[in-house]
Amino acid sequence: MIRFIKISNMGFIGVCLLLSVLVGSSPAAEKIFKFVDITPLSGAAAGWGIPDSRTCRYAVDDYNKKGGLLVGGERYTIQYVAYDSKYQPAEAVALLNKAIFGDKARYIQVMGLNSCVVAAPITESNKVFLLANATGGAELTNPNHPLAFRSPLPGPIGPILYYSEFIKEFGVKTIALVNPDDDAGYTASKFIKPFVETLSPAPKVVADEFYTRGTPDLTPVILRVLAKKPDMIDLGISSPGDTGIFLKQLGEAGYTGLHMNSFGMVALDTLWVAAGKAAIGHFAIGNFVEPPTPEFEAHTKRYLKDYGGRTAPISLHHTYEALTSIFRAIEKANTFDTVTVAETLAKMEWEGFHGHYRWMGKEKSLGFGINRSLCYPSSLNRLGEEGRIQKWRVKSLPREQ
Repeated sequence: MIRFIKISNMGFIGVCLLLSVLVGSSPAAEKIFKFVDITPLSGAAAGWGIPDSRTCRYAVDDYNKKGGLLVGGERYTIQYVAYDSKYQPAEAVALLNKAIFGDKARYIQVMGLNSCVVAAPITESNKVFLLANATGGAELTNPNHPLAFRSPLPGPIGPILYYSEFIKEFGVKTIALVNPDDDAGYTASKFIKPFVETLSPAPKVVADEFYTRGTPDLTPVILRVLAKKPDMIDLGISSPGDTGIFLKQLGEAGYTGLHMNSFGMVALDTLWVAAGKAAIGHFAIGNFVEPPTPEFEAHTKRYLKDYGGRTAPISLHHTYEALTSIFRAIEKANTFDTVTVAETLAKMEWEGFHGHYRWMGKEKSLGFGINRSLCYPSSLNRLGEEGRIQKWRVKSLPREQ
């Protein structure tokens, strides 16, 4: 038997008012802005990916502590999602599709040139903003990819800024190039070989070798290189893991000449752990002996306190700057529309960890045709005794008039 409860008109009005108060006082659903990071958290490039993921979390957490993103008068909490690409392009593409069509993410970071090159056409066609954590050159940064911004220095910067002085100071007459057997390695080789011919004096490239990433025994490559008797071996865009293995086995083979990474950023302290004394004397881009700013030093100390180690990973500073600049561009444009945000971001300049930041690419020396690559002062330094980094040069690409 169903019973009906009779209430007065005033009672009914009171119930309605109570319900309206209860509904009105319930917290509004939190607005979320999702940022997806597709990076190697395992494999030979984990030495890049893991620290970079930590850096992204720093940037996101710091921005959220300030209230998140303010867009259209509303606050959005930034949600960071990381996927392990294992530094494999096929895996990166699968995860990219998951991020775009599953997570509905419109802002995505991808690490690794090979992965970014295949990712860029996908992100462009879907109007997705791509933060490319990759070196390389015009195959990624070009007018066909206006939504792709590069956070580390592009590969050509190393040779452009330092090759001439390096060759003159150390009397280099012959060079051996050693790179991974993929698009990233081919890019490094294709740029350096004609570039050295423009130098005066011009050294001769006597070897141009390629290897499969993650190969545990690089002795065959090393023996072919040593047979050419080079004054310098440039490992170009090799990853930290591969570079460490190469240097260890190179030392065992008795090589005592010069060696460097000119095209890719490799943390020198990582090589010390991987190769020990065999890594002494190695030159690499992006390692700082002295903090360029107090903020750089404070951020470094923060990371070392949280995660240990002797020096901070190279990506700690440029990734943080690139990611937070995107957040600022979104707020400045007052929209999440990726085309508008990209146009806004490309015009931004600011002072940060390394000093002055801007976006480069239109310079004749780079030839990218579009300003989508982060420009900031960087160094070429070497590993000294007991794993100490020794200062050599710090430069930034000058702005062309």
